Amino acid sequence: MNEEQEGQARQIKRLVEEIIGLSEQCPPPEDYYREFLKRVLLALEPAAGAVWIRNPQGNFLLQYQMNIQQVGLDASEEGQRSHDELIRAAASKAERMIVPPHSNSAEAGDDAPASGNPTDYVILIVPILVDEQVAGLIEVWQDPHLNQNALRNQAQFMIQVNALASVYTRNYRLRQSP
Repeated sequence: MNEEQEGQARQIKRLVEEIIGLSEQCPPPEDYYREFLKRVLLALEPAAGAVWIRNPQGNFLLQYQMNIQQVGLDASEEGQRSHDELIRAAASKAERMIVPPHSNSAEAGDDAPASGNPTDYVILIVPILVDEQVAGLIEVWQDPHLNQNALRNQAQFMIQVNALASVYTRNYRLRQSP
């Protein structure tokens, strides 16, 4: 490992340690997810990122985002709807997804668009699981020129730090329940 790689490894280790500390402090969700996402984005250096949290009605609401306006989600209404379906599909799968640019599933209904990625970026989505249920999703938009191995490594990193977000979310919910 060269000096630059060692420096990157140290930085990622430091960011993970900061996420661990943040998770143990149990701040309010809006603070936690903001700081969590900032650290994930520092580690992965994607174009944008977002945290989606399931509300009591079962819908996913944007909890926090960084640079999302730069990826072109709002370029068309159809693209936004396709992305909304992607979020629903990711929640129902409850596993990591790597979605290529300008892709969609073949499963479009009469009135519903196919789930897909309308952007020029690769989307990495990893669920936040609490008691085997999807409580939220972490989504990042990454450079489409990264090789598949790098994308898999980044998705694996997201799975590891999302385990911390899962523990935080479960503990926060337990503290809030009567």
